[in-house]
Amino acid sequence: MVEKKTGRGSNPSVDTKLVALGAIVILLLAGAFFIWQGGRPPGAEVEPPHGVDSLPAKLLLSAYDAGAKLEKYDLRYMTNDSGSVIWHDIRSDGVVAQVVLAGDFGSLQGDFGTDTDEDQVCLEYGGELRCSRIEDGSRAEGVATMLRGYLPNKKTYGEQKALLRNLIEAGAITFGGSPVEERYGAFSTWRVSYSLSYKDLTVGQLNKMGMSPNDPEILGSTDQRVAVWVDRETGLIVGSRSTYKEYLVPREFENRYEKAAVGSVRFAPKPGQIIASESFDAFYQQSMTDYGNRQICYDQPAKSEQDLCFKSYGAEKKSWEVCKLIENKDVYEQCTLIVAQGTNNRALCEKLDGLADDCYIAIAGKVGDFELCKLLKNQSLSGKCTEAAAVGLRAAEEENLRWQKVLENRNCEVDADCKTAARRYCVPKNNTATYPLDPNDPFAACFENASCGCIDGYCGFAKNATYYRCVGEVEDGMLEKWIAGLGKNSTNETGA
Repeated sequence: MVEKKTGRGSNPSVDTKLVALGAIVILLLAGAFFIWQGGRPPGAEVEPPHGVDSLPAKLLLSAYDAGAKLEKYDLRYMTNDSGSVIWHDIRSDGVVAQVVLAGDFGSLQGDFGTDTDEDQVCLEYGGELRCSRIEDGSRAEGVATMLRGYLPNKKTYGEQKALLRNLIEAGAITFGGSPVEERYGAFSTWRVSYSLSYKDLTVGQLNKMGMSPNDPEILGSTDQRVAVWVDRETGLIVGSRSTYKEYLVPREFENRYEKAAVGSVRFAPKPGQIIASESFDAFYQQSMTDYGNRQICYDQPAKSEQDLCFKSYGAEKKSWEVCKLIENKDVYEQCTLIVAQGTNNRALCEKLDGLADDCYIAIAGKVGDFELCKLLKNQSLSGKCTEAAAVGLRAAEEENLRWQKVLENRNCEVDADCKTAARRYCVPKNNTATYPLDPNDPFAACFENASCGCIDGYCGFAKNATYYRCVGEVEDGMLEKWIAGLGKNSTNETGA
């Protein structure tokens, strides 16, 4: 599970990260490839300054042609969307493919092959891992479709190449000159720079490129500057960065490769045990809800408000993982104390400084553990701790007695220990009492739809929807008879 503080005021939701990556369409070229021979880019001797015949344009356009031919590859790269970081591992040997995404939302993995019955997706979140086969209409199917979208695709590359070419021809892209030789991470590269602006495009040009003039992304994105780094040895794009303003707010998107190998592939093992798709769907939905609630805290305008929001949510969920997102030490300790007391987790007390003793005393007062008093940093509080532990011990003993009585009064262990008596009673099998049988009981037939068995240690009927529907129909019938009776009585009184 990847759980970390991003140190920013806003953090996109899981859906935004996993479905809407690459909202700035031109940044999609960051995953493309192109190959050229020699120590300098082709056509460097004669270079038109701009347009599709310029050297930068030729390099970028040819990248999509090379990317469309990819069959065997092992890619690892990071995207950073204004502080929201996601790592991508994309692999294929031409037959089997694997996609892994990891970020502060957790991780997703998809394994795909020729036998689609063996395809699976996995979600890791909150320290838990769940994997599922891909069934029609399930959440797993939607996740699989999204993950497959990260695999190089000839059709997609063709569409991106056409869009890039149209943007260049329309004058929306202006190159910043010839490629520049530059060191980028572990790579020796050529850097291509350009600016992107839609403001001078006509409605017809935008429509031709499948863009709406009223698209908020077009209206709100300004001052876009893009840089792309191309490995001189292999000819692969190994990084890109775009800076822009979104409704005047500065933003940045970066794509940096750690590995870009063609030909050799080593797959990560398939994780986890396969569970039913319904269980995976529930886990996915629960994770989405939890992550979305955390984003509410990230969206608070000030750090102090974020911390208080995490404290409140951590206390509600009794989750120390949420408390760890708090930056203010005092608020973090308060959150941890609340969680420790709510879960009786003494191990969390060890993670506290100022409130460690309060934590030990609080738990001792709930569970009656005098040993916790020996762990106090300030032994002058031992008297207060032992008093609390004594109260806690009495409460624990009373609770144990209550449960002991409950267990002693249990009358069954399994369904076979129970039987039906007089149609509407579910009693222990060894019960010899006599129960009256009312042949005119209107509800008796309803119990035939409920099974008599052992429920939490007691014999009873497991009432289902059919049972309750039957009861409802009987009650409706009785109500109708009563209303009809009122009408007859009224007639009799009038005649008299």
